[in-house]
Amino acid sequence: MEKGIVFLVDGRQGISANDSQPIEDVIRKLQEADYTIIGFPDQTQEVFDGKESEILKNAAARQFTRLEQADICVAILFGQPSILATFLLGRASANRNKKIVIIWSDCPVSNRAMDIDYTSIYQAVQVSGGRVIDSTDNLIEAL
Repeated sequence: MEKGIVFLVDGRQGISANDSQPIEDVIRKLQEADYTIIGFPDQTQEVFDGKESEILKNAAARQFTRLEQADICVAILFGQPSILATFLLGRASANRNKKIVIIWSDCPVSNRAMDIDYTSIYQAVQVSGGRVIDSTDNLIEAL
């Protein structure tokens, strides 16, 4: 019996990002718990110069429709999230009925070098009733 629809976002960047939490583990756990997975933006390694590129806007727009169909947004992050993942998390947080769960193994509070404050991501997760977790060990409980 299906428990819900999960929109899965892989927002990790970097060479060793998949070592942090293999995507296959996340998919397997969700499927074993009878969740349906939609959306699946691949890791994006775009260079962001402060302006939205057409490619990025188009990629985000394609995913927004799928995101709206989901009950839960699960994001896998490592270090600084990709720009596409940040857009999708922002869109998910705009919908107050959508729970957000983030698997973030090296969860930063802020990145002074890039002058990014992650407080807004944490607040969006809390408002949604979701959680930020550091591994898939307690993923199903977080949902």
